[in-house]
Amino acid sequence: MQYDNRTAGERLWYDESFYDIADFEVDEEFNEEADLLRWFDRGEKLYDYLDGRIWKQNEAKRAASIILFNCLHRGRRSNAMFIGPSGSGKTYIWRCLQELFPERIEIVDGSNITPDGWSGKKKWASLLLSDKFMRREQTILVIDEADKMFMPKTNSHGENWSAIIQGEVLKMLEGTRVDLGSGVWVDTSKISFIFCGAFSEKSEEIAEKRRGCSIGFGKSSREVRAYDAPVERKNLHDFGIMTEILGRIRRIVNLKPMTEEDFFHMIDAACSPVRKLEKEFGVEISLMPETCKKLVTEAAKDGEGVRGMENKLCVMLEDALYEEEDRRHFVL
Repeated sequence: MQYDNRTAGERLWYDESFYDIADFEVDEEFNEEADLLRWFDRGEKLYDYLDGRIWKQNEAKRAASIILFNCLHRGRRSNAMFIGPSGSGKTYIWRCLQELFPERIEIVDGSNITPDGWSGKKKWASLLLSDKFMRREQTILVIDEADKMFMPKTNSHGENWSAIIQGEVLKMLEGTRVDLGSGVWVDTSKISFIFCGAFSEKSEEIAEKRRGCSIGFGKSSREVRAYDAPVERKNLHDFGIMTEILGRIRRIVNLKPMTEEDFFHMIDAACSPVRKLEKEFGVEISLMPETCKKLVTEAAKDGEGVRGMENKLCVMLEDALYEEEDRRHFVL
């Protein structure tokens, strides 16, 4: 891999033949969901929209597009699990789609859900209090950090919290009426449940087993890394997820970790964090070669991924704006 000595401003940000829909922005002309439904009348259009914002992860973008299209146009629910390392885009895919259809997608943190009747404010029923689920339309509930929810945990009395929580969510996956009190109820048969999690320990365990199998004459010398092999249903069952729940999850989508080369090419892509910050701040940004190299090297090394790149760039830009607020072009 070689670093281009030209600044980012001197290089082409994106392929000029790229679909116009990749640059689609929700504006005043699309202020009603009905307008968006007419525009995104095929699953491929949703995919193209994601393709302009997310580098690679084609399988995940395709799966999310199909799930949302089924929700919007076919009135069908589809439960799924998105698995991948931090910074791979598994939740960001859904945040991008939520920008398009905010009334159809809810994203929650599943790491601190507690069983009904136990201490703690966040219950499964409380996740359904959003007005989105009261509209009696097909919706999508994305549960981030789902691996922490499924991980076996016991209290001081030896009771497995995770098993109790899974029992509660199982009823919702089947489709049931959940009483939220005061005569309010939600029909979960109209909700697609999307679980997003890293499952890093399980992925590392799979990689460790493969390393053991790769020792010996004639075996590959290539380093075996976590997430090289997909996390499959049997692995999730070993992790602690009930068979009944896995049987109600239609898709399991594995996302790959980003490499240094990926981050390098992403700098020039339509989904570049640089381009995102340009739109957000209304400025033009050029990156010096040394800045580009530092960003991609650290992104691959520290595991923070695209989120880490964007955070570091944002700090650099904010500091520069503090010194010259009226300036519209910055070389970082």
